[in-house]
Amino acid sequence: MYNTLKNKGVAFLRWSEHYTKTDMLYLTEGGFWLTLSQVIGILTSLATSVAFANWLPEQTYGVYRYVLSVMPILIIPTLTGIDTALTRAVAQGKESTAYAALSLKMRWGMWGLVGSLVLAAYYYVQGDVRLMFLFLIAAAFVPLMEPFNLFVAFLAGRKDFPRRTLYGAFTRVVPTIVLVAIVFYTSNIFILVAGYFISYALTRFVALRMVLREVPREGAVDHAALGFGKHLSLMGIVSTIATSLDSILIFHYGGAAILAGYYLATIPYSQALNAFSNLTTLALPKFSLQSAENMRQSLPTKMARMYYVILPSVLLYLIAAPLLFSILYPKYVSYVFISDLFMVQLLLLPTGLFSTALTALGEKKKLYIISVTYAITRILLLLILTPLYGLMGTVAAIVISGIMIGFLKTYLFYRL
Repeated sequence: MYNTLKNKGVAFLRWSEHYTKTDMLYLTEGGFWLTLSQVIGILTSLATSVAFANWLPEQTYGVYRYVLSVMPILIIPTLTGIDTALTRAVAQGKESTAYAALSLKMRWGMWGLVGSLVLAAYYYVQGDVRLMFLFLIAAAFVPLMEPFNLFVAFLAGRKDFPRRTLYGAFTRVVPTIVLVAIVFYTSNIFILVAGYFISYALTRFVALRMVLREVPREGAVDHAALGFGKHLSLMGIVSTIATSLDSILIFHYGGAAILAGYYLATIPYSQALNAFSNLTTLALPKFSLQSAENMRQSLPTKMARMYYVILPSVLLYLIAAPLLFSILYPKYVSYVFISDLFMVQLLLLPTGLFSTALTALGEKKKLYIISVTYAITRILLLLILTPLYGLMGTVAAIVISGIMIGFLKTYLFYRL
């Protein structure tokens, strides 16, 4: 009975490929596990955000978010682009590249430790002892947090989505339990930040070790992929700064409490973005094996079909947002409109597959153009609009830069 239903299901998916022009069996198998992973991510994010929003003072929550907002800049030296390159290398059968990638990321990550110590010294000179100690805590974990997360990229390259989901859930659920427990018992910012770093570093280390014990050290290493990963990391430097700058400026001009509200307003959009990013995760291994001509013919149609899901999702959220905030974040209901503005940006999401295609094809120049143009535009708009218009200026800068880069991705893809 089970096999009969399974065979009929497979037959239906293969039949549907005549209309979707997509490998529906692969999409369903991988998509199920990635969707499950996103559900777990949404639930853990919801649990922490609700606990923090209701149990922590707004100032404390804002300081916590500020420290975490600076982290992406501090981990720039860990060569975050190596992850994407590793996925590509593993998909092509060169799994031992993982050891070289890990070593490279950890060595370069020591510069992030230095950066965190410099920040701690800066805040000591400024007389802010609290932030000094917080960045001293962060310094111990900067070289470890990002490299230990390599298991995600490795399993994506293997298309081993069940284990990716299982290990990913482990690295999300355990820290969530730890953080919620801490917030329930204390509002001490030092214990909270230390709990964050320790729980995430340990769980990621365990997951990475379980993956690497199956990989031979003496296998083929894709040194070209590591070089490409360095290029991707270089391209991402300015973008990383641009992505973190909004929170830094809000903390500087508006204060910790406003940063807390701003972060909560972005959570629904961020989670929706992560959910739809499943398509990118599924697409990269497939795109790595396709020609530019094939993608140019098939990709636009597939992207257009994404709007069948995106449009209803956006409309549903706009209707439900006021009620959701009143229930989950009652102290922050004034941020509903900002949350709506962020959610509308999902309409630009399909253009992200153009970037995935360019990455799979190794189009370094075009990826540089996209990355640098977006980052510079966003940084300039943030620096101009935030001081002038405060929080709304920040939101306007992000929306405008997002629209501009969506058009640029489309243009460069059609220039293949």
